[in-house]
Amino acid sequence: MVERLIAAGQWQRGEPDIVIVTDAGYDVNRLVRALWDLPVELVGRIRSDPRDAPVQAAPGLRPEGRPAPSKHGPESRFAKPET
Repeated sequence: MVERLIAAGQWQRGEPDIVIVTDAGYDVNRLVRALWDLPVELVGRIRSDPRDAPVQAAPGLRPEGRPAPSKHGPESRFAKPET
């Protein structure tokens, strides 16, 4: 899409970058790698819960009753810079 905008003359060198906004369903890291050489600013919402978490016997618990391990690392909150 970005290349089509450039080819159509909708963006020219010296203009502000094209802003791409995505919802949490998109893989922002993959998009960054795919678009690194294009004039874009990428804004993506980050999920606060792992989408691919395994099905549990009870919400947040393993069948043994222990909390399920975090699949993607520790919790992160923008309101708490230390996270």
